[in-house]
Amino acid sequence: MVAKKGGRDTKQFDVRREDVRDWWSTIAGKAVHEYGCDGIFVDGATAGSKNGPWSKMFGAEQAAAMDQGVFAMLKQSREKMGSGKLIIFNPLHGNDKEHPGLGEQYLPETDGAMVDDFDRNPSRQQSPEYMANTIEAMRKAANDGKIVIFKGWPKFTWHTAPEIMKKPHEEQHRLAREQITFPLACFLVGAGRHSYFCYTWGWLGEYGTFDWYPEFDKPLGEPKGEAIRKGWTFQREFEHASVFVDVEKKTAQIDWRDR
Repeated sequence: MVAKKGGRDTKQFDVRREDVRDWWSTIAGKAVHEYGCDGIFVDGATAGSKNGPWSKMFGAEQAAAMDQGVFAMLKQSREKMGSGKLIIFNPLHGNDKEHPGLGEQYLPETDGAMVDDFDRNPSRQQSPEYMANTIEAMRKAANDGKIVIFKGWPKFTWHTAPEIMKKPHEEQHRLAREQITFPLACFLVGAGRHSYFCYTWGWLGEYGTFDWYPEFDKPLGEPKGEAIRKGWTFQREFEHASVFVDVEKKTAQIDWRDR
């Protein structure tokens, strides 16, 4: 299918067609059986949801039909991959007055999701309500036993900070170290046993994918319970750390304790 996006033609798989779903799910099966993958990552899986990209491209009726095609395709993929293999989709987000919640309806057919754009400044400004509800969506999915990959960002990205991108990687890493507390704390107050923290300023390896941070070596221990929410703040206690987040002020504190 061809549609206009950003003033140019863009091609989309017509997942309403059985042959397209069969081809896609066969590739998923091949990935785990021939290449030894643990599963698949389905980016853009929510494109057919209400007010999503496909609605804008093709209209609500066609988008809804394509969305049903995605669900059918995921089920086919599960059958061809076999038991014990993972399907992780993107994205899972919260909601506010401007944005409906996104992704929760796909969790029953998958093993988990990525929260891909949490506080991605300055290109993706997010309200306190949106961020708080994203943390709640992550917590709910984690408590249901789902895998959650939380994608946090420093205050710069590869395409919004050209001057920083001209600097040596060591300088970019230094800035990211200085800015890790808020996204990491937001992750910790909503994380569960199968939650993972991803922190980079882009999607390529050169944008911090393989960088390490001192916080990753800190003792954390088991959580002492769920985070306590008061308005726009969250507080959670771990065996070796106390975590506080204010999503309205975008401030956070992690107090680490010795073992």
